[in-house]
Amino acid sequence: MEKVKGIKPRERRKAAGLEKDYGERDAEQMIQKCGAELGLPTQARELGSLRKGDERKALMTALLRGRTAVSTEWIATRLSMGHPGSVSRQVGIVKRDRKLQKKTQ
Repeated sequence: MEKVKGIKPRERRKAAGLEKDYGERDAEQMIQKCGAELGLPTQARELGSLRKGDERKALMTALLRGRTAVSTEWIATRLSMGHPGSVSRQVGIVKRDRKLQKKTQ
């Protein structure tokens, strides 16, 4: 692949069709399946109407981080959670709360 000035490496890979999936399809399937079980809407617009720190979003985040390789940025965008740091914070909350941890198993 030829280097082009002014274009970042990730953008070059994406333009060349070499961008990796990192489990996004698996994560999307998990959102559809587990979202229904958690009572969490699966559509982006509906997720946007919920609080960013909604307990169901936190549970889904912990599941996604534990079982897929998707980035915190992808999760934050897909679940409408704001900044990617929110994802890490929510995973920590679930890990510290035994009741919530049981729901993810």
